[in-house]
Amino acid sequence: MTSETRTGDVEITLAGKAFVLRATPAAVLEIEERTGVGLTAIALRIGRGEISLKDLTAVVTAGLKAAGEPASHDKVCRMIFETGMMELTEPVGAFLLAAVTGGRALEEIAPAEAEGAPVSGEGGTAAGDSGGPAGGAPAA
Repeated sequence: MTSETRTGDVEITLAGKAFVLRATPAAVLEIEERTGVGLTAIALRIGRGEISLKDLTAVVTAGLKAAGEPASHDKVCRMIFETGMMELTEPVGAFLLAAVTGGRALEEIAPAEAEGAPVSGEGGTAAGDSGGPAGGAPAA
């Protein structure tokens, strides 16, 4: 693998060796099939520190396979255990984010929506707003 990574690729170190996890539709399907839940549920578990070895193994194995690595669940499970589950929460979280966003950064997903949102203190009292005039007084 070159130093240049593809969109949706996340570097990870397992048992002292560098690998790449690749976010692909096939990887997502494998993760969901092996865990019985959707990707966002797994991402939320990681965010709360509630990730299991089973879930972590499913995620990492699917990402490795998608990157072309011949990975077995038993071998990956042993490497995760040797590395330490807490050491992997950040790269696995980044991989899950890449998987749910199609490899794009959050800023790329909906920049127009973010730009059009009112800033705190600027409330929807513009002409044509169905909310009525500011202050709740009836229109004259």
